[in-house]
Amino acid sequence: SQQSKANKPSPQRKVKASPTSSSVTCHYAVLQVLKTVSQSDIKKAYHKLALKYHPDKNSSDSAADVFRKIKLAYETLSNEKSRRLYDMERSQPRF
Repeated sequence: SQQSKANKPSPQRKVKASPTSSSVTCHYAVLQVLKTVSQSDIKKAYHKLALKYHPDKNSSDSAADVFRKIKLAYETLSNEKSRRLYDMERSQPRF
């Protein structure tokens, strides 16, 4: 049906979150990508955000912390094995 297709997010659509938010803990949200994106899309998102938030390019007081968060998200999601483990951990129920 047309209505159910309209409600499904596109794999290319970005997540509406900001890596600067202290409440964002999901690596996918930090990189502003969906869980279904390709490795190349993760790399593109990382490069875009790294250029924007790198402490050498951004004089904001929080730039270094934001950049560390972006780097950690990329290091986790760019490696297939660590990404798989991360996804498995996130799918586990929290107590």
